[in-house]
Amino acid sequence: MDYDEADERDELAMIKGHLRSGLAMRRVGRARLRLALPAYREKLLSIHSVAFVSLCEFYAASVLMVDDLRKEVPVRAELLAEYETMCRNMEADAVAMMKGERNARWR
Repeated sequence: MDYDEADERDELAMIKGHLRSGLAMRRVGRARLRLALPAYREKLLSIHSVAFVSLCEFYAASVLMVDDLRKEVPVRAELLAEYETMCRNMEADAVAMMKGERNARWR
């Protein structure tokens, strides 16, 4: 097994750990979006579409990975940057949903 395979398995184990943690991922994701998007804090409480709830769950998993990756020594900078980008993209999707925009990813 080479280094990349070990990293990939480790990443998968970290994600599975979050998903199995018993945390209410929808609530975690919505709360973390409220912190990331202060201008939309109240609006974020009023959206309950299936697409938005799903986004909250994925956002929670991604933002928790960012937290974990930032604590690692040495830091896996490339993987951390990838997850940070995913979080920024999901934040942009959340704003677009609140504005009533449409996207093929989440309709």
